Amino acid sequence: MEGFRKEKRVAHHQIKRKTTIIKRKSCYNDETIRKKEHYRRIGTQKYKKMKKIVLTIALALVAVAGTYAQDRVYQQIYKSAYAVAANKAEDTGLRKVASFKVDAISYLQTKTLAALSVEKETPLSQETIKHLNNQLDSMAYFMYDYVNLFTKEYAKAADEKAKNRIKKIFRDASINHPLYHDDDAELVLAYYNREDYLTQFSLDTNWVEALEEVKGKLR
Repeated sequence: MEGFRKEKRVAHHQIKRKTTIIKRKSCYNDETIRKKEHYRRIGTQKYKKMKKIVLTIALALVAVAGTYAQDRVYQQIYKSAYAVAANKAEDTGLRKVASFKVDAISYLQTKTLAALSVEKETPLSQETIKHLNNQLDSMAYFMYDYVNLFTKEYAKAADEKAKNRIKKIFRDASINHPLYHDDDAELVLAYYNREDYLTQFSLDTNWVEALEEVKGKLR
């Protein structure tokens, strides 16, 4: 009788141990499932965000597709300026002015692309995309006009004092009207602090507003 009771206790202990092991395995399985589900959700969220970015860029390309039959305004100005800047036979002063135009348009283009590619909860509207592209062309054109007006007025100045006045008017106007409020001072002021360049203007300039200011001061 005592032997039977001992065997019964051993059997009960083995059953309890097996049940505990099964429960532990079940917990591990549940934990594994939860982790897989967590990583699946993260992957899905990343996919959705990437999809939104790609969709925004695609919409931007569609919005300007009609203009690619011929170069857009900023592209025409860029190509013209680049041709002068790269031509070693050209006057050094003209090449430096052209170099500024090239860098100013490159800056505008980079900022526009960044705005079109920004990660947001909802894709940019076609109206916003159109505005950003129109702004790129508009700013490129007014920058071109701004620089040409500067070189014209500077060449007309009768003496050094008059030349310095013209330089100050245009230099100050460019820094007074930031377009992006860019914190990268080293990039934005790359020409502004260059004594060996006439075009000492900020790259981060709202050229429409800056041109309006200089025209008012030149009257």
